[in-house]
Amino acid sequence: ATARQFGSSMAPKRSASPAPPKANGGKTSPAPQRPATAKGGSRSATPTRKASDAGTAPAVKPPPMVKSKSMGSASDLEELDTDSPNTPLNSGSRVRAWVKLTPGVSSGVETEDLICVKSETSEETGTTVFVADSIGRKLASSQVDGVFDVNSSVADGAGEFLAPLAEFIAGAPSLKTGCLFCYGDDSSGRAECLTGADGLVEAAAGRILASGSSSAGMSLFMSATFITMELLHDLLEPSSNIQISESQFSGLHFEGAHWQAISSAKDASPLVSKMTARKEEVLEELGAGLSARGCTIVGLRWAESNGKSYGNTLFLVELAAPSITRSSGVSGLQLDDYCSINTSL
Repeated sequence: ATARQFGSSMAPKRSASPAPPKANGGKTSPAPQRPATAKGGSRSATPTRKASDAGTAPAVKPPPMVKSKSMGSASDLEELDTDSPNTPLNSGSRVRAWVKLTPGVSSGVETEDLICVKSETSEETGTTVFVADSIGRKLASSQVDGVFDVNSSVADGAGEFLAPLAEFIAGAPSLKTGCLFCYGDDSSGRAECLTGADGLVEAAAGRILASGSSSAGMSLFMSATFITMELLHDLLEPSSNIQISESQFSGLHFEGAHWQAISSAKDASPLVSKMTARKEEVLEELGAGLSARGCTIVGLRWAESNGKSYGNTLFLVELAAPSITRSSGVSGLQLDDYCSINTSL
């Protein structure tokens, strides 16, 4: 069996300074637009420079650096690692992980086909996923939060990992971010997780709306970005010019992305179909089907309807890990392909 892994994390709060009210103007993309700053500002086309050079703000002296063992020689690292406490399951912002097991696909190499992925649960170690050879020897193992076997659906257990994320994002707008990501080979059914049969995009939208139903004046907005071959594509509005940016008002975000307001999980379905179709078009335009490598990022932003705040964002990410053989059936240059996908991610 091959394995598909997905997990979730919630980043610590990041405070945002107050911003003046923003008029929506009836646009379908209600992401607050900040005015252009002075040269070198976050919305300037010129490269970012130090604040003292750009003239936008006085330089701020960083706090004194706290020295620790890790700043010393490499010989300190082993001792530092030993002294560091382990992060137990289900505590704090630790990344939680679940694994979906799917029927394996023959590689044509007998020794490889005899290796499989299994799982076991015990009171002492919790749930463990491991790789076993033909006689059952464990070759590698990892502790996880849960496993979906070949007879279960990820959608059936989505409440485990979506519920806490939805409650976190649906809180008061303060630039909080969370992430649900899915990673695996093509043969593992990775694409079914977010935009396929499992429908986690629609499920996440529905849960955020339900968690924030008592909050007046709030709305949920959706965006979809595809990163491939070092290019950023807006899957909901092809004419958008997207850049990765960071500002005090918006935090780390996709500058120029189209945000579509949705009022129910049902509203997200046509947007998912639209982004899936556009993604195929982009891949065809760029590589004529030669490579399917890319990273899809769906954003669900919970914010004030009037644009006074940027809000909180849940990112649903599909991390690509396709096989080295291209969709055309021709093996690609491994070094070039690996470099491309690693840089994109």
